[in-house]
Amino acid sequence: MTTTTDVQQPQSAVEQPTKAHQWLQKLVGEWTYAVEGIAEPDQPWKHPQGQKA
Repeated sequence: MTTTTDVQQPQSAVEQPTKAHQWLQKLVGEWTYAVEGIAEPDQPWKHPQGQKA
């Protein structure tokens, strides 16, 4: 029986970033966010804000 751990991919195929990886790299860093929403219909709107790295 062959499992996924038995199948070896060439190292170069695993380690090379694709164009999608290169595009995503520009999004790396610190982000500021602001959202709004309600948890229950009879509750007031909430407006949390913050930063993530």
